[in-house]
Amino acid sequence: MISPENVIKEVIQPLKDEGKFGFYHYGNEYELKRLFNNQKYQTKYPFIWLVLPLEGNPSDDIQKNLLDCRIKLILATNTNKSWLNDKRNIETYDKVLNPLYDDLISTFTKSLQVVIKDNEVNVLKVPNYHQEEDGTRSNPAKHKVNYYWDVLKVEFDAILRNNCNFK
Repeated sequence: MISPENVIKEVIQPLKDEGKFGFYHYGNEYELKRLFNNQKYQTKYPFIWLVLPLEGNPSDDIQKNLLDCRIKLILATNTNKSWLNDKRNIETYDKVLNPLYDDLISTFTKSLQVVIKDNEVNVLKVPNYHQEEDGTRSNPAKHKVNYYWDVLKVEFDAILRNNCNFK
């Protein structure tokens, strides 16, 4: 079975080694909240997050050892919530997130382990992204996430291969 989180991690490891991003992790929104409650992850920006579970109908070709799936990544960096979008375009997108996106896509296209189908990537810019849980009277919020990020949401259909396919 192909583990998309491990394939992505292996492919982007050279970018991590070069200091292009702080950390990579994966999971759902609850895992993300739990991770940021862990002090060691709070200062390692920008980060790359693989959204799990995979949506759609991931298909595992057991004979060829390939996984056909939709990949959703979040590229995020900390931001100043008081900035207007023109300032955040310069400080977070132009300086941090856009170069990280370019490096990430370049790394994927050079890799034999991640094939972006139809060379098509959907990118959504989300300035001042944050998550708040306000709760209700009967169910008050237990914890609010106070992290403000500028984000690029990156989605594409892919075929993933384990590195062992090439040995």
